[in-house]
Amino acid sequence: MRANAGGGGADGSLGRGDGATTTDPEECFEYVCVAIRALATGVADPGSPPGSLGAVCAALPSDERASGLAALLERCAQASSPPAAAAAAAAAKAAASPR
Repeated sequence: MRANAGGGGADGSLGRGDGATTTDPEECFEYVCVAIRALATGVADPGSPPGSLGAVCAALPSDERASGLAALLERCAQASSPPAAAAAAAAAKAAASPR
């Protein structure tokens, strides 16, 4: 996974970047976690600056956040081991169902 490495941290400041990329698994994992949290909750991580990955994802309308979360989980299902793919597919289905 290649992610924009604009100076990431646990504060949700990912994605503010200079166009650099990362292939570091831990940093990529953090990008995914920031996006999932913001899409799922509609709230950016504390300290997230405007324009950061978390802030942008959290600011989306709820239907777009649900769609984005489902798409992210479906993508995880395509790229994962069979048990992880099954879990991601189930989570994507649950995220896509109306509440």
